[in-house]
Amino acid sequence: PVAPGGGGKVPEQTQLWVVVYQVSDVNRARQVRDLLRYSGSGVRSCVFEIAATEHHMRRLLDRLALHLDESDHVRVYRVCQRCQASTRIFGDGELAGRSVAVIV
Repeated sequence: PVAPGGGGKVPEQTQLWVVVYQVSDVNRARQVRDLLRYSGSGVRSCVFEIAATEHHMRRLLDRLALHLDESDHVRVYRVCQRCQASTRIFGDGELAGRSVAVIV
């Protein structure tokens, strides 16, 4: 997208993504986990939350695909702003990319 008035590109907005995977081979599973860990935060075994632009996520998924074969399963969910606002978390933690208020 181009900024109004023709002045350069509009920066992409960061969105929340949830990636759930099941990789059959231990070595490939480790490579997938390490790639996702570098990009986001682990929620549970094989579940990651990633705050990223759509462009960054496309690049990440292209890299992720290099470590998968046809027996593996990966699901990627985009979490819209409205859904993020209504998300409830029980236990420790925050959604990746959610602003955290610090009271001093």
